[in-house]
Amino acid sequence: MKRQELIDELPAGLTRVVGRIISYHVGRENAITKRELENQVRASLGVKTKSLPRKIRVAVHELRNNGMLICSSSSGSGYWIAEDYGEAAEFIGEMKGRGSDILNTARRMEQNAESKFTQRTIRMF
Repeated sequence: MKRQELIDELPAGLTRVVGRIISYHVGRENAITKRELENQVRASLGVKTKSLPRKIRVAVHELRNNGMLICSSSSGSGYWIAEDYGEAAEFIGEMKGRGSDILNTARRMEQNAESKFTQRTIRMF
């Protein structure tokens, strides 16, 4: 599913509610776990869909793109608003690292696919 389709299918008010809840969690030490965030969103909106975690991730993505300094960690500590530039920079570095790794994998896949699937002319004479 395309990102815009995911955005269009978000429950009404989800992004606003996610932003409001996370805004009370400033600094890594005050992070809200993904499960706690999901439970609070469910309580606020009465949403009972199985895909809520994915929809919350889309909402967080939208909030980040609209200027909220929402950090998270691959260690699973949850979400929080950057307390200072250092926290933001740490998150940005982690995101750039993930992006670089994904891009490198895509390049290797592309090279391997071209190598495997490109027709080669065999000269007979």
